[in-house]
Amino acid sequence: MKKSIKELSEAMRKRQEIQTTKTYQLEASFGVFEKETAKKREDDTCCFECEDAKGNNHQTIFVKGLERVRPRDEIKNALSNLFGSCGEITRVFVPMECKTCVPLGFAFINFRNCGDNEKALELNGSYMGGRKLKVTMSSQRDEYYCFTNFHGCRRCPIF
Repeated sequence: MKKSIKELSEAMRKRQEIQTTKTYQLEASFGVFEKETAKKREDDTCCFECEDAKGNNHQTIFVKGLERVRPRDEIKNALSNLFGSCGEITRVFVPMECKTCVPLGFAFINFRNCGDNEKALELNGSYMGGRKLKVTMSSQRDEYYCFTNFHGCRRCPIF
């Protein structure tokens, strides 16, 4: 079963790469695509350049098990709705792979009050979008320090 999930994940990643390439080709056929546009897109989607990228601390919540096919904004809104009942959220960061614009499948959440973390940790095992979420403290995860299997763009730090 793990093998089939891995195969499906790889197939989805390839499909999204093809879709991104087709979008670029379509824009090129209409004369919209230029080198400046490509650079701007890369800059806009850089995982480490967005406002929410900075802010992890020992009180940050880590959520794993997110859908990789939904856009970043939809995932952020769904997480805000789900974890909003725990307290006031100050930051939701959903890292993405820059070249493919595919979310990496996890997120970081910060609350205004540290006491809200306990409520958020109680949501471990809950479901969002039909997928079971794993909710832990981020400092206990490798992703807190670096993103494994992350290719990034030319602007991302190399791990």
